[in-house]
Order: sequence, then C-alpha cells, then structure tokens
Amino acid sequence: MRQYATIVRLPGAWWLILGAFPGRLSFSMSTLAIFFHVDSITDSIASAGLCVGAFGLVSSLTAAFRGSLVDRFGQTGPLLTFVPAYTTSMIALAWFSHSTWSCVMLSGLAGLSCPPFNMSIRPLWQELAGPELTRAAYAFDSVLMNVASMAGPAVVTGISLGSSTRTGLVVVAFTMLAGGSVILASPQSRR
Repeated sequence: MRQYATIVRLPGAWWLILGAFPGRLSFSMSTLAIFFHVDSITDSIASAGLCVGAFGLVSSLTAAFRGSLVDRFGQTGPLLTFVPAYTTSMIALAWFSHSTWSCVMLSGLAGLSCPPFNMSIRPLWQELAGPELTRAAYAFDSVLMNVASMAGPAVVTGISLGSSTRTGLVVVAFTMLAGGSVILASPQSRR
C-alpha cells in the first residue's frame, strides 16, 4: 500500500488515473448497454445477443490492427481517431438503430472503432513510475481496471433500466470521450 501512495503522488499520476478510469468504465458498460438497447428496440433477446456478439467479434478481430497502429505511429494519432469514432458509433447506435440489422451493423461499427486504450495506458505508467516502481504501477493500474470492470455493469444497468437504454449508450460514449480527452491532454501522452 505504501508503494501505491508513492505512485499516486508522482507528477502526472492523476492525469492517468482520471483518464484511464472513465475510458475503462466505458468499455465495461458497452456490452450491457448494447444488449439493453437492442432488446428494447427489437423486443428480442436473440437480436440483443447477436449485436453483443457482433461488437465483441469485430472488436477482437481488429484489436491487433489497432494495436499495430499504436506501435507504428504512437498513441496520439490512433487515440485521436478512435476515441471520436467510438463515441460517434455509440451515439449512432443510440439514435439510428431501428431494426435488428441496423443494430448489428452499428454494433459491429462500434466494435471496429474501439480505441486502443489499455495498450496506450500501460506504457505511460511505465514511463511515469520508472523501473523501480513499474510493477507497483501496473498493480495499481490493475486495481483501477478491476474497479471499473465491477462498477460499469452496475452503473449502466441502473441508467438503462432506470432512465432509458439510449441514455445508457450515450453515457458509454461520453465516458470514453472524457477518458480519451484526459489521456490525450496528459503531458505523458503528448511526449
């Protein structure tokens, strides 16, 4: 725990914390938000499952490509491209999905536009913490990731079922936009 306190006090650590958490929260909410929205539009759990599958499949199949863009060009360009694309695709799914097929297409588009977020965050922690604190920084980052993974489904369920499924998708979109904007504005990312 002492090392975690040291990491939090490092210059620039709060940029990473305040950027990484909303971005990861967005990812942890995305599949449930898609499921609830498609189910409400189509009144079909099968269609909702198909859309979640399209999102996950396209995201998985294109992850290596998106990662290679970070390797080739650094993180700024890919994040500047994929964060707004992901935000736009989630908003498009919220407002322009009217049938099973439009939901599947827009879900696949959202999967295609997933930002290379985690692969951009880890090198920033390594740079910030230096070799002596890298392991502790990664452990701290894993804690943040797990908290986001646990909180996201509860948050999006409450929003989608308590307000509207469209609102759930909009929250997914804007949490990614907020997290991506903070990461892109951080001094570590700009370097």
